[in-house]
Amino acid sequence: MEKPMKYKFLLLLTFFSSLNFQIIKSNGFSEKFKSKKVWLGIGIAALFGGFLYYWKYIKPENSKNKQSVEKSDAEKLKTETQKEKAEIQNYNSKQDDEGIISIFQDNPSALTDFESLTREEATQQWHIERTGGRTIKVIRKDSKTVGFISYIINALGKGYIFHLGIEQEYKGQGYGKKLLDYAIKNLVSRSKTEKGMFGKDIKNDFYIETYINPSNSSAIKFFTNNNFIQKTYTEDDTVYKVENSYIYMPLE
Repeated sequence: MEKPMKYKFLLLLTFFSSLNFQIIKSNGFSEKFKSKKVWLGIGIAALFGGFLYYWKYIKPENSKNKQSVEKSDAEKLKTETQKEKAEIQNYNSKQDDEGIISIFQDNPSALTDFESLTREEATQQWHIERTGGRTIKVIRKDSKTVGFISYIINALGKGYIFHLGIEQEYKGQGYGKKLLDYAIKNLVSRSKTEKGMFGKDIKNDFYIETYINPSNSSAIKFFTNNNFIQKTYTEDDTVYKVENSYIYMPLE
């Protein structure tokens, strides 16, 4: 019996018992049904049946629903707590190389032109990528590296993001945005003192740039949702867009 029918049945029993007590009070029926004892018995039986029905069907179901809600709330709280524990940390080769290489291999970074890498290729590529004065930050969860970002103030004094990668099973939990927000804040702060080799001679505003593989629509969506726009160039009065270059212009 479905839940609405259960409640209808309980209401019917309650109504029937109430009707019986009214009959007893008014004593307005024929001699055949005048016995107060008969109607009192029927009313008590209806009430008793209603309470039994409530305890057997409705209360357990309400309790089950309450436990389900409490379990769901507990799981949400646990997820939020786990997110809070996964803090941004400085890169450590011994701790993080294995996790980062795994991200390179299993889920090629959206900020590179790599399609698919073998374990050896991923290892070689990361050993190249981690050099050159780049700042590398990671997110670890339960001692496991689940995401990283690498960036730099380039020779022109602009911010440049090389890679942002999250382990597949940890995507959608806010770790990518957390790393990106950290990098943006750090680059904006550093731009006030780090001008790059040629930056001091360039007058245009500071911005942060990254390159995205044009085929990676999810990465493009992620960065554009975080205020990156496709880069444009002006040449001979013609404005055109660079297919895989996106920039973020920090607000003063």
